[in-house]
Amino acid sequence: MRCKHYYKILDKNPTVETTGVKAWKVNSADIYIEWKNQFSFIYQSTRDDKLRQFSFRLLHRIIVTKKELLKFRLTDDATCTFCPCSDSIEHTFLDCSEIKSFYSEALVWFNRVNDTEINLSNEQITFNEIPDFHQISEYPRRRLHLFIILLNQYVHSCKFLKKKPI
Repeated sequence: MRCKHYYKILDKNPTVETTGVKAWKVNSADIYIEWKNQFSFIYQSTRDDKLRQFSFRLLHRIIVTKKELLKFRLTDDATCTFCPCSDSIEHTFLDCSEIKSFYSEALVWFNRVNDTEINLSNEQITFNEIPDFHQISEYPRRRLHLFIILLNQYVHSCKFLKKKPI
């Protein structure tokens, strides 16, 4: 036996929680998400590796924002690109007023194109946590999941390029 096997035997809490999940729980305590389903959903959502990598980075909180760039002295300030607030992962995807309005406009467009009436919160969009809507079938549901992943990636790209989302 190796050392790690002895450690697992003596460990009282055998379940290991990733640091990204711990940080999401601490910083956004009001969000309840099935994290195991979220990590397995990454591989079911799309075949595109770049979208999978982005979803993985978002869940593990390894997306670069101006807050992290300031720590490494690669930028002069940590203010958000779109508003005067301090930038962080939570601010970017959950709290930024510009992103909230962009998400609502995008959902209005999706509802118009697909003849649906779906309303999602920023938390549901960020974590791609779509409740079971009985009004939409399987194909529009897949399109919605892919659309949400693309929305999140677009928001991050806009922040990186310092452009406002259109």
